[in-house]
Amino acid sequence: MGNNQTGVKSTKPEIIQIQDNLMRVLYSFKESEDLSTNLMIAPKGWTEPFVKCEFEIQGMVLNGKLGLETEKGILIISEKEGFLIPKNTKVRIHNAGDSELRIIEILRPAYKKSLVTKYPLGK
Repeated sequence: MGNNQTGVKSTKPEIIQIQDNLMRVLYSFKESEDLSTNLMIAPKGWTEPFVKCEFEIQGMVLNGKLGLETEKGILIISEKEGFLIPKNTKVRIHNAGDSELRIIEILRPAYKKSLVTKYPLGK
């Protein structure tokens, strides 16, 4: 993190590779326990298992199509559209398009592994 005379800070992300059914990359920017921001890049065909997070996820799709599957159905979010996943929502997040998916996520409170319940793929 860099400081300058203006008092404005710059940050460098933690780069995380996550193996779900396919490898995705997460650039994680975390300033506090209250808020974190991620840039996620996922290949065509990528999916994570169903999860329930004890944090809110708000974001936008930069490139591609994001699929959000809940017990009520599947919502497809297209490029330049936003989304909100309320905390404690059981959801499967996946690439619903024919190209690489790039999204920005804002997590409130910040991500902690202990705040995520994962369910096996297919459940």
